[in-house]
Amino acid sequence: CYGMGASLEDVRRAAGVSENLVVSPAGLSTAVWMEKKFGIPYRADLPLAEEYLPEEDLSGKKILVVHQQVMADSLRRRLEAKGAAHVDCATWFMLKKELGRQEDIQLKEEEDFTDLVREGGYDLILADQALRPLVPDYQGAWIHVPHFAVSGS
Repeated sequence: CYGMGASLEDVRRAAGVSENLVVSPAGLSTAVWMEKKFGIPYRADLPLAEEYLPEEDLSGKKILVVHQQVMADSLRRRLEAKGAAHVDCATWFMLKKELGRQEDIQLKEEEDFTDLVREGGYDLILADQALRPLVPDYQGAWIHVPHFAVSGS
């Protein structure tokens, strides 16, 4: 980890790693630079996304994931692998074309989220529970995926 909690020695050894794991959009430019400078490949994924997957069958389900882009895309790929019919990803934060899909949704206001849920027909939402009060009429399932920038947890 080159970020918070990394020692100077950790940073010194960075050029010798075999792969960089980009876990947020903020890490992409460093990973791209390290690939060009040192030939170190990178991939964008958040392995802990596995913890938030529902156990039930997702066949035919329409799902919304709201999180930072790498977490959202990591969840999307896993949800699709479990049979989800359609997965939308949305965020209020950085969207980089290299880390997601063209159809990813950039939210600007809380109303954007409310409208998206109201009009989306989602069977399941994966998002921080702090967003739940914005959609009091939503009747589908909700999986709490904590997002520090949203709720502080």
